[in-house]
Amino acid sequence: MTVSSLILNESEYYDIEVFMDSSNRVLIPVKQTSKLLEIPLTINHSSKEVVFSTYSGAEVLVSKAGVFMNGVKILSSPIFQKEGILGSDEYFVDKTTASTIFESEVDVDPNSLNVMVENKHLITLTDKEGESIEEQKEILKPKPKGRISFDTFEVNNSMMSDSTKQVYLNTTQNNVMFNNNTRMGLKGKICGGDYALNFNTNNYTQELFSFGGLSFSYRNKIKDFFYELGQVSGLRDDYNSIGTMLIGAQLSDYDEYEKKKDNQTEEKIFLEKGKVQHRIFAGVSGYNNRLFSSNGYIYQMNSKKLVGGINRRYGIRNDMTLDTKIVFDKIIRKNDDSIFITNLYNDYSLLSSGVYRNPNTMEGLSIINTLNLYKNKNYRLNLLGGVSAARDFNYNNGEYSSGYSVSLENIFDYKNYTFKLRLYQQSPDYYVAGSDSGFISDRIGAEIGANYSRENLNASMRYTRYYSNLDKRYNGGLTSFDELYFNSGMKIFNLARARLNGNLRYGENGIGDNLNYYYNFNLSKSFKQSLSLEAGYMSNAYNTKYSEGNSFSSGFKSSYDTAYMSANYRLPKNKGVLTLGHDNVSYESGGASNNYNMIKLNYRFPEFKRILLGFGVGYKYSGLDGGCTYSGALGYRTKSGMIMSVNYQYNTAMGYIFNNMYIPSNARHSINFTMNDTFAFSQNGLQSIGSSSPNQGFVEIVAYIDKNKNGKFDKEDIKVPNVPVSVSWQNESIKTKRSGFCPLQCVEKGIYEVKLDGENMHTNLSAEKNAEASICVEPQKTTRVEFPLRSSVGNISGVLKISDDFDRKMNISDFIVTLCGEDGAEVAYSTVDAGGNYYFSGISPGKYVVALDKNFINDYNLIPDEKYGKIEVDIPYVYKEFVEMNNQNLVYKSY
Repeated sequence: MTVSSLILNESEYYDIEVFMDSSNRVLIPVKQTSKLLEIPLTINHSSKEVVFSTYSGAEVLVSKAGVFMNGVKILSSPIFQKEGILGSDEYFVDKTTASTIFESEVDVDPNSLNVMVENKHLITLTDKEGESIEEQKEILKPKPKGRISFDTFEVNNSMMSDSTKQVYLNTTQNNVMFNNNTRMGLKGKICGGDYALNFNTNNYTQELFSFGGLSFSYRNKIKDFFYELGQVSGLRDDYNSIGTMLIGAQLSDYDEYEKKKDNQTEEKIFLEKGKVQHRIFAGVSGYNNRLFSSNGYIYQMNSKKLVGGINRRYGIRNDMTLDTKIVFDKIIRKNDDSIFITNLYNDYSLLSSGVYRNPNTMEGLSIINTLNLYKNKNYRLNLLGGVSAARDFNYNNGEYSSGYSVSLENIFDYKNYTFKLRLYQQSPDYYVAGSDSGFISDRIGAEIGANYSRENLNASMRYTRYYSNLDKRYNGGLTSFDELYFNSGMKIFNLARARLNGNLRYGENGIGDNLNYYYNFNLSKSFKQSLSLEAGYMSNAYNTKYSEGNSFSSGFKSSYDTAYMSANYRLPKNKGVLTLGHDNVSYESGGASNNYNMIKLNYRFPEFKRILLGFGVGYKYSGLDGGCTYSGALGYRTKSGMIMSVNYQYNTAMGYIFNNMYIPSNARHSINFTMNDTFAFSQNGLQSIGSSSPNQGFVEIVAYIDKNKNGKFDKEDIKVPNVPVSVSWQNESIKTKRSGFCPLQCVEKGIYEVKLDGENMHTNLSAEKNAEASICVEPQKTTRVEFPLRSSVGNISGVLKISDDFDRKMNISDFIVTLCGEDGAEVAYSTVDAGGNYYFSGISPGKYVVALDKNFINDYNLIPDEKYGKIEVDIPYVYKEFVEMNNQNLVYKSY
């Protein structure tokens, strides 16, 4: 006899024991093969007979006298082996007999001794009527939700206390500011639709409590129509945002929300020829999607408008789509005392940023048509034409005026390159109704952009030239602007990684010019994840000059330049991280200037029980003001990986940079506290998951010992911690906690594999049923995976005693003692040795009955002792330590 392999359906491999007879035929084990083919057996331990039914219902009897099928002998003398390598009391038959009794195609490789079985009755790994293997596997799907469900609860808190001493234009001002913002959100389902509730509070120096308002949204569908209530999606494109800040309702005949979740590429958004899509919405703007805000909250200052619109998309050709938007708005309430009701036009703001139209003072109608052409994968063209009729209450006595907008955009993609060219013009009175904030108007210009990307190099840039104040409505006449944005990164061989990014804007008109820019050049290098070096140069500049005789002739100039370098070293044996840095800073603002050098030292302690601690100190050894800076941070990492932290910082000679303008201060104390986390509702309670996206679902994994044997996890079962589980969405295994549950998993939608990590599981535990499962994850739904485990801690031993009235002992060698469960089914059996000893090992917790096999009782006319004829054994539900049930002696009388 030897151990070989049984190959089932060319897919699954199992160890079996085969027998080679005197004719060098390889014989196949009956009991072992039956088990692999899921055929239940009935075994007579006294006569050693094996009985089972085939898939078609034929009765098979295997005994030492032969193999019988429906009473007809098909094999005279099968080989019987009392003790084997993988089992005992086993029968061995040839491949022809095996093919008949198992109703399968059985073959044997005489060289490798492998047994091949083709079994069409098992559908786990065979094609059935053309279905793929994946379709035939049982896949666990998310459990259905009730009419109302709570899915996630999100908490975000940010608190800052800031005290500054600011020096600006020869004046000194002390400022103390406190601000705390807490936002909470709840998401779930109601009647099959998705809902979201959000509210926030604001605490600041002038108002210790301010309710920021309550926002809500609800999405669902009726037949082929999708509707939204509360906060609606509105309309968005690359240059307009319309109706996204409404409280109202929206109806469409296509699901824009699902399209975004599926991350469709741009070419798939084009409609097929003749297809039409519609969207209609209406509501009130000015609340920023929040109701019940109080105590001067900023959104109370906005004008409240009635807004309505319709969007129609039509596929002219498969590669050409026409998008039409018609939107109107009407002011229904305005706050005359608010600064947001005034257009802040002056020479200074016009020169630095161009004409700004305040939508709080305007109402009207807009019609915007966009023609999208997707000629091929390399070329796209977008043509926009819009008209409006609107009035501005702060201009032209509130009379209506017309406006227009046109633009032509070409996008060319080729391999690693992308080029973009755009020409555009918006008239001075052009208005975008329903816009969520300021909109683009009073401009004519051109924009060119390029992008290049490959393995070790990426670069992008965008240059725009445009003119504003086209009708010379404001001082200075026609204003020209040049804007440049650039970003690049590359690996310089194996020496370092370089990065350069920045922006520049230059504005000029008849009263002056304004130049502001920012750039940052950085070099970095890492060495074996323990040492990293970084160096760079950063510069900000802002300079406004006015012509003689202008009220702003003094102008304003500021600059802030930093040459920096740092070394970051991870100390051996996880002793923390040490950072040493140096800055050379030079600044000028409003006539004040300074140049100083600072050396900085920071140390981050090793993480201890998810507690994070770090501190830093800096010393200025040159410049007008010396001294030190200090910082400290204390944080706590949650089980989901999110961090709650409090930070303190004291700086000298710091300041603020706003739109590349530097405003200095000579002292600043600040304390910041942040906390962000998302919790999911599960059967195991509210669990931290860190973050969640609309395209993610939840996976709940539990390991337990099924105490009540009902096939599912409930409160009576034994929860098992520290069970390793392998999941296909990540490389590392996860472990169950004291509750028996793994930390709740957030996973992108799809099909995944989950299985017990048997190699690293406790030696007394094994899978009760399947050790792995295929699961389906759907967005915002929970898929439950249950792993019932089998504990093998029970060992039962005793002695079988059989005597007659004269106390004469019977020869009981090879008698069988059985172990039966509460339902009477045989769990295991043990062969008695010459001394009457029997032994059961690896028995699961539960209640059992130990007794002599009834076939021996009947064959030898034995009488069980009233007390010791059968013995009840109760193995406790534990798994860490073995349970020894010794001296379970059985007594019988013979006559």
